[in-house]
Amino acid sequence: MVLAASAAEVVGAAKATRATASTAQFVTLSNNASDGFIKAMGTVGPGMIVGQVFPSERTMSIGFVREAAQLAQKKGVALSPAVLEGFAAAKVLVEGLRRAGPQPTGAKLRDALESISNLDLGGISLGYSADDHSGISYTDLSIITKEGHFRR
Repeated sequence: MVLAASAAEVVGAAKATRATASTAQFVTLSNNASDGFIKAMGTVGPGMIVGQVFPSERTMSIGFVREAAQLAQKKGVALSPAVLEGFAAAKVLVEGLRRAGPQPTGAKLRDALESISNLDLGGISLGYSADDHSGISYTDLSIITKEGHFRR
């Protein structure tokens, strides 16, 4: 098992391990779910499993994904797992600011975010508390294909 703190460390560890002809399976976190990560992995990327905290960006049956896809298309941005995470973060921040009132402070924003118990982003729900800042409990796995895409 290799524990790596950054995408660069994951890429380095995977390439070094593959150079030994190892067939070890690699699993990483959703913070590595980007096209840039796939490109950096290069020929050692196929087969890498990535834990995702959002549904596939191709799951148009979920309102959150449809909304993100429409906005991304208008801006000429490719929809990816990383874009979905950023979109969710923006929606949560807006909700936190709305709840914090007309003159938000850091403390008011924190309290407002911690008051979110079941925010529906469009088929994806999340919540926080003073003791739990994880937000979402959704988990899915994807795998990098030989064509350089995420497949679920």
